[in-house]
Amino acid sequence: MASSTHSRSVCQVCKRVPEVFERIDGALFERVGMPVWATAGTTENYIAAAVRMI
Repeated sequence: MASSTHSRSVCQVCKRVPEVFERIDGALFERVGMPVWATAGTTENYIAAAVRMI
């Protein structure tokens, strides 16, 4: 019986704001090697990063 493997990726962008959970997300993004632009500090940068991922 043959098996196949499907890999799936979820693209994510995070917005780093003063709230603790968003700060944790930003730190995790850095830790796993996400590109710097995937962590946004402003709404405009967040939108730009999301569009870039499309």
